[in-house]
Amino acid sequence: MGKYVSLETVAELTDSIPSAPIILPKLQKLLSRKQVNIHEIQKIIEVDTGLATSVLRLANSAFYRGEQKIETISEAILRLGTVALSKLVSTMQTAKWLNQPVQGYGWESGDLCRHSLCTAVSAEIFSRTFGISTPDVAYTAGLIHDVGKLALAYAASDALEEVLQSVPTAYPTWEKGELGILGYSSTDVSKILLSRWGFSQTLIEVSAYYLHPLLAEEHDRSLVTLIHAAKHMSTALGYGVGADGFYYEVDEDALREEGFVEERLQKCIPLIIERMEELVAPDGTVRALS
Repeated sequence: MGKYVSLETVAELTDSIPSAPIILPKLQKLLSRKQVNIHEIQKIIEVDTGLATSVLRLANSAFYRGEQKIETISEAILRLGTVALSKLVSTMQTAKWLNQPVQGYGWESGDLCRHSLCTAVSAEIFSRTFGISTPDVAYTAGLIHDVGKLALAYAASDALEEVLQSVPTAYPTWEKGELGILGYSSTDVSKILLSRWGFSQTLIEVSAYYLHPLLAEEHDRSLVTLIHAAKHMSTALGYGVGADGFYYEVDEDALREEGFVEERLQKCIPLIIERMEELVAPDGTVRALS
């Protein structure tokens, strides 16, 4: 028996962490249909008080407000539309999960949430800039790419402390440290969790291979590479960087293959920063959660 918990045990222990984004895949499927069933969407949203409140608040915001104030979830769905609603649901569901207080990666409170949010924003902007995937899919992929880290920190923080002491002296990268000490990495945990929660195969592929895009299936490789680029952008901009942040390798070949050249990436930075300033308050609070 190993010194630390097994991969399967990590996945099982994750069930006790509150706010897991288990309703997100079902909502995404409903919102992506050509014929949207508002009643079905409404029933799911109404079981999450925080989400329902945020939907109503957004529908009544200055940007969306019409002549009359919205008072029901069904009215809010009609006013917001599927694109805005999908983004709100993705952000709320994932951010609550990633905002849990855990140790192991050297995070300050809310770091993983802010890092994943910046990765999502970067991915959305890259999608438009480079013509890869769709902005809404890229945004969701950026949000969920690191869910396994929270689970691993929750279930095996003692092992991660050993990884912290072993990188880069015994292991050159954080991933190799996790593999050497635990026998699996956070991406393996993400793959299991997203499969259990019913996420699409494309998003599972992203979570499994964003560190090594060239290993992804060919039909998903462009999106996986985009998330690889978005994650490193988030790290470079300093959003929620943990102890592991600078111990991952950039796959220059994969980036070059998809056209992610320095000049075009630099032009995206002001857009990313502007959007993050809208989403994250100066004290680090994610506005969607406040």
